[in-house]
Amino acid sequence: MTHESRVLTKDRLRRLGKSLPRPLRRFIKRVLTRRRANLQLFGRRRWGNLSRTRPFSSVFGSNPDALLARSYIAVFLRSCEEDIRGEVLEFGTNRYTLEFGGSKVSMSQVVDTDPLNRRATVIADLSEPDSLPVGRFDCFILTQTLQDMPNVDIAIRNAWRAMAAGGTLLIAVATLRDLDPVRGGTYLRRLTRLGLERVVARTCQGAEIETRGYGNMLVGTATPIGRSTQHPTQSQIESYDARFPLVACARIRKSVG
Repeated sequence: MTHESRVLTKDRLRRLGKSLPRPLRRFIKRVLTRRRANLQLFGRRRWGNLSRTRPFSSVFGSNPDALLARSYIAVFLRSCEEDIRGEVLEFGTNRYTLEFGGSKVSMSQVVDTDPLNRRATVIADLSEPDSLPVGRFDCFILTQTLQDMPNVDIAIRNAWRAMAAGGTLLIAVATLRDLDPVRGGTYLRRLTRLGLERVVARTCQGAEIETRGYGNMLVGTATPIGRSTQHPTQSQIESYDARFPLVACARIRKSVG
């Protein structure tokens, strides 16, 4: 079709349109306008200022959405407060032991690989078999640690052997997060809720295992791009979508007998 014939066709359509009754012309215009709007909203994805290769914030751990991972861990540990009792071992610090154990804790112990950690009472590498005393602790709080372990199976099995009868191992791992530019070389893996459940099942023989996931698309999308979710509501934070977990947790209890 030549350019002249296209112009002619448009002119004919224009004349035809003018010959239609005015109410009908208005109706057709509304339909066409709505169709163009729908194409813009749904047919073409508009990236706007998301079309970028760098996150909005490059400061590790300072993004409000990244802090939600810690909030989810706190929610998990709060639900397990009754397990945090007796002689409690925690990795790196005893922050959660004091916060959620309180007077139920008879002795607070801290394990770390770093001998310069002044809070550490036990210097041990969890990835080395039998590096912890057997059957000693009533609770072990192991959060945000397994991602650095060269062998997760050995680390969990080691932690499990350290639990006393009736004791509980509490694990939390981030399934999605940015990498620490300083310690990025030690961050080896991410575990989903199902992945955590499987590794626990094969390393903790005879255990009572409960796994949970926390997070949804809203917080899961905001975390890697380093952008605030603009004050999400409590219901948005508490909403869990198994397709977009931010944190995976496990409660692993050793039987008394």
